[in-house]
Amino acid sequence: MFGWRSLTSATYTTPQLGRGSSTLKIAPARVSADTQIGLLRLLTTDAVMREDEVLSQVGAWRVYDRWLEDDRVFFLEEPPNLEPRFRTFSHQQRAAPKDWSDSYLCAFAETVGLQLVTFDRALSTKSRDLLILAP
Repeated sequence: MFGWRSLTSATYTTPQLGRGSSTLKIAPARVSADTQIGLLRLLTTDAVMREDEVLSQVGAWRVYDRWLEDDRVFFLEEPPNLEPRFRTFSHQQRAAPKDWSDSYLCAFAETVGLQLVTFDRALSTKSRDLLILAP
């Protein structure tokens, strides 16, 4: 979901990948139910969007629909064998409410054979096939 701002905001500047790289090309983006909800939530959050770009729920759905019109973006249905991997990733012996989504995304990516791309360095302890972007 790393490219969501660049796909939705005309004023967003694409982040750098680190030293020596100045642009980020948007490869085909696969959207799961979890990333769909995350996108919709973030598009309607003042702290994330610029004041003049925060959207209503109706507006967020319009952006999502436009996303799906882009040939680089498509929705992936949940694979039938996801739950065992999800349970493995979310097998904490402590309360971890913020871990559910991370565990789901890591399990989803692994189950369908995709690389997870994120700004979240904490995910490096959870998944080996991960690309962490510099903010």
